[in-house]
Amino acid sequence: MDRMIEGQANKVIAIELEISQRTVEIHRSRVMHKMGTHSLAHLVRMVLSVKNLIDAR
Repeated sequence: MDRMIEGQANKVIAIELEISQRTVEIHRSRVMHKMGTHSLAHLVRMVLSVKNLIDAR
Protein backbone atom coordinates (compact mmCIF):
# COMPACT_ATOMS: atom_id res chain seq x y z
CA MET A 1 0.00 0.00 0.00
CA ASP A 2 2.87 2.39 0.74
CA ARG A 3 4.12 2.09 -2.82
CA MET A 4 0.60 2.70 -4.14
CA ILE A 5 0.33 5.83 -2.00
CA GLU A 6 3.69 7.02 -3.35
CA GLY A 7 2.22 6.76 -6.85
CA GLN A 8 4.43 3.98 -8.15
CA ALA A 9 3.17 2.15 -11.21
CA ASN A 10 2.36 -1.56 -11.00
CA LYS A 11 5.27 -2.34 -13.28
CA VAL A 12 7.74 -0.46 -11.07
CA ILE A 13 6.42 -2.14 -7.92
CA ALA A 14 6.69 -5.54 -9.59
CA ILE A 15 10.29 -4.95 -10.61
CA GLU A 16 11.32 -3.66 -7.18
CA LEU A 17 9.65 -6.57 -5.35
CA GLU A 18 10.70 -9.12 -7.97
CA ILE A 19 7.14 -10.35 -8.49
CA SER A 20 4.87 -10.39 -11.53
CA GLN A 21 2.89 -7.35 -12.53
CA ARG A 22 -0.30 -9.41 -12.28
CA THR A 23 0.51 -10.21 -8.63
CA VAL A 24 0.81 -6.48 -7.93
CA GLU A 25 -2.55 -5.89 -9.63
CA ILE A 26 -4.18 -8.55 -7.44
CA HIS A 27 -2.67 -7.10 -4.25
CA ARG A 28 -3.72 -3.58 -5.27
CA SER A 29 -7.26 -4.79 -5.85
CA ARG A 30 -7.37 -6.51 -2.46
CA VAL A 31 -6.07 -3.42 -0.66
CA MET A 32 -8.70 -1.26 -2.32
CA HIS A 33 -11.44 -3.75 -1.44
CA LYS A 34 -10.34 -4.12 2.19
CA MET A 35 -10.11 -0.36 2.63
CA GLY A 36 -13.56 0.05 1.11
CA THR A 37 -12.61 2.35 -1.75
CA HIS A 38 -12.38 2.22 -5.53
CA SER A 39 -10.29 5.35 -5.88
CA LEU A 40 -6.59 5.74 -5.26
CA ALA A 41 -7.19 9.39 -4.38
CA HIS A 42 -9.66 8.36 -1.66
CA LEU A 43 -7.20 5.78 -0.33
CA VAL A 44 -4.49 8.45 -0.12
CA ARG A 45 -6.84 10.77 1.79
CA MET A 46 -7.69 7.94 4.20
CA VAL A 47 -4.03 7.15 4.86
CA LEU A 48 -3.12 10.81 5.34
CA SER A 49 -5.95 11.36 7.82
CA VAL A 50 -4.81 8.36 9.89
CA LYS A 51 -1.21 9.57 9.81
CA ASN A 52 -2.37 13.01 10.97
CA LEU A 53 -4.24 11.43 13.89
CA ILE A 54 -1.15 9.45 14.88
CA ASP A 55 1.11 12.51 14.61
CA ALA A 56 -1.28 14.57 16.75
CA ARG A 57 -0.73 12.26 19.73
